[in-house]
Amino acid sequence: MNGFSSSGRHTLVLSCSPRKAGNSDSAAELVGGEFAARRPGLSLSVRRLPHIDIRACTACDYCAAHPGRCSMAGLDETNRLLSALCAPSPELPVSVIVSPIHFYHLPARLKALLDRSQYSWHLPPGEKPGRDAKLAVVLLAARRQGARLFEGSLLTLRYVASALGLELVEPLTLYGLDAPDALSRDGEAQARVREYARSLVSLS
Repeated sequence: MNGFSSSGRHTLVLSCSPRKAGNSDSAAELVGGEFAARRPGLSLSVRRLPHIDIRACTACDYCAAHPGRCSMAGLDETNRLLSALCAPSPELPVSVIVSPIHFYHLPARLKALLDRSQYSWHLPPGEKPGRDAKLAVVLLAARRQGARLFEGSLLTLRYVASALGLELVEPLTLYGLDAPDALSRDGEAQARVREYARSLVSLS
């Protein structure tokens, strides 16, 4: 998977599973592939969250007294990553989070990243970092059913998007992807991921 673009703004597809080369990585590559095919020359980064240094929020309240600033800025890659999510390429102004579901919610490292969005919570709406961009989400679950399986994750992502000033678009949720290679063996699920990526391109 690619690193951050060396110049300018870029569209980021972030794979958030701790498991390497599993369903989330496969879905992220499918999304990135569709983006690249439909926007030739697009500045695009497809990254794995486990490769990025993320420190958990300590609830120090520094950002309450200094809106838009975090006491841990510069100590890890969190602020840089959140900034990338908020500033996708103008050619395709949408960032994509791809994540598995762990115990009816998001995996710990992704939740730690999202908690750090607190730095922008106190900013006025017109000063939010992602005010002109969109956030898309692909969630993959091993369970084959569960009416509320994605509910907690989507609530969290909705409020994080609000904090960052991003518009959360309709997510893609997939059931029944249990084995690490389940997506690679499921042509219908792959087609849904590609179709979702194409729908995101059409938004721009």
